[in-house]
Amino acid sequence: MKVFKFGQLLSKEDICDRRKEIQLLTKICMASGRAVIYGPRRFGKTSVIKNVIMADFAEKQEKSLVIYADFLQVDSMGDVTLRFQSALEQAISQGAKIKSFIKNIQNYIKHFRVEVALDPLSGAPTVSLAGNHARDERSLPELFMCIKNFSEEYKTLLVLDEFQDIRHIPGLEAMLRSEIQNLNKSAVVLLGSKKHFLREIFHDESKPFYGFGTDIEFREIPRNEWVPYMQERFAPSELTIDEKGVIEICNLMRDVPNSIQELCQWITLSGQSGFLNIQRIHENLAELIENKSSRYTEKITTFSHKEKKVLFALANQEPVSSPSSTRFLQATGVSATATKATVLRLAEQGLLDQSEAGYLITDPLFKIFLLRKFGHSGR
Repeated sequence: MKVFKFGQLLSKEDICDRRKEIQLLTKICMASGRAVIYGPRRFGKTSVIKNVIMADFAEKQEKSLVIYADFLQVDSMGDVTLRFQSALEQAISQGAKIKSFIKNIQNYIKHFRVEVALDPLSGAPTVSLAGNHARDERSLPELFMCIKNFSEEYKTLLVLDEFQDIRHIPGLEAMLRSEIQNLNKSAVVLLGSKKHFLREIFHDESKPFYGFGTDIEFREIPRNEWVPYMQERFAPSELTIDEKGVIEICNLMRDVPNSIQELCQWITLSGQSGFLNIQRIHENLAELIENKSSRYTEKITTFSHKEKKVLFALANQEPVSSPSSTRFLQATGVSATATKATVLRLAEQGLLDQSEAGYLITDPLFKIFLLRKFGHSGR
């Protein structure tokens, strides 16, 4: 039975649309090309990469190595190296299920001692790379050399997620650009959720990654794709919805796929049946906001007084194209310098997204909560 899911990686059958993105990414990976994936948080990028692209890539190749590293909130060269090594170990462990692979591992890994153990729960072999040196910037090129060696015989895909978080680490962009250039037989996919920071990395001519790869942007899913998707998943709960209702849900959730799934799941859990008209959708939304109110209220207590003022103003005026505009500053009651710094800080933390239209609160449910709790005065 197909159901609504949120807050987790979606399987291929649970992903709504994304056919064009999947088709293009598949072609790039099969050609050992490069891609840069843009898109806000909760837009399904990682689900597509891990459960479709990476899975299909491994399945279609007789001999493959698929490496996935998450750089979310990395804070040093050593942290990057450690995560990269863990990702490589995990990828190699997948191949280590084949006896012939285990025998030949050391042929590809020249600068590390390979240790193979059995997982106590699954009994599957796990691989770890040991060495006499510290896990710092000196070992990162050696890890890339391992990938290059593997790629001579194995079809290789390297995926680096939340890539924008490397930008604060001195020298890392240049090092990674140099190492990735040497992977001429490997497909490389870089992705992230903070578009404005990714633009700094890939669109600035002075940066090492300028002009890198093919851009693939995860935009809003067309409403006509959501209609059959929702109808199919509401049906087991004896709920029906028409195009008008689907559009209303998409509008309320600002087309954020994860939030759409959350609201729809809440409706199916309500025990109701019958036709979902606009009034019922709004009633369910109000109940969902009330259910999340304790969590959101606690979240608000973590913000400073200035941050609260900026958030309330954003909730009322989003999208905000210019945080320094007179109208927005009047709403915040905070100085222009402090407002700009607060907006940048909240964006860095992932609480705000920056679209072409301006800054938005990332979680549309949180935005609705702010409006309902504090009213339209923003105070």
